[in-house]
Amino acid sequence: MATVMKNRPNEKGLTNTENVFTVQSSSSSSSSSSSSSSSSSSSSSSSSSSSSSSSSSSSSSSSSSSSSSLDPMYDTCLENPCKPDEICKEKKGRSVFCVKDQEGNKCLNLLTSSGSYKLRVELVDIYYNSYYAEYSTFAVGDAASKYTLTVTGYSGNLGNWMNYNNGYPFTTYDQDNGGNCADNNGAWWHGSCSYVYLNNDFNNKLYWYSTYYIKSDMMIQRTT
Repeated sequence: MATVMKNRPNEKGLTNTENVFTVQSSSSSSSSSSSSSSSSSSSSSSSSSSSSSSSSSSSSSSSSSSSSSLDPMYDTCLENPCKPDEICKEKKGRSVFCVKDQEGNKCLNLLTSSGSYKLRVELVDIYYNSYYAEYSTFAVGDAASKYTLTVTGYSGNLGNWMNYNNGYPFTTYDQDNGGNCADNNGAWWHGSCSYVYLNNDFNNKLYWYSTYYIKSDMMIQRTT
């Protein structure tokens, strides 16, 4: 079964990159948390006032513990919350922005290290013409390698421009591994800062070499 990552520029100028695994996982976790909270509530209402006081204190402690597990900058983002698989960040001289939680990359690392995978990228331009690129080998390294990309064995009609991202670590606003490319072009496996940006912001659109696109689908499939 293939994993699909869909990139869509959104109305706030941030790119929404959805990883099927991450989103479902977050959703499930959220639902479980909600159910737990509801159960705790019900238990609290049926107990005596001293019990209620103890329960309240315990709940407060649990809430405090939950807050401390969030990103240190999270409180500044309450008015502009990020998606479940994103973390809110601040940077000097820049307004609040969202970055992808590295859980998505961890999933890709675990997945692609369990066997051989290929990648297919499908793009649609502003005239609604469709293009594709396939790579017979696709893998994402572990955290120690900063989620370095391996992508080789090109075929398709887009041109082999992801070859320039091959061997590069993943770069974000707050984790610069590629000459500050993420500052202008979003998080990606940045190499030369000029060939492929499929995680770009709304104003700059999605980019593959010399052409802008309005939609991209990235699909990986196990081959062995």
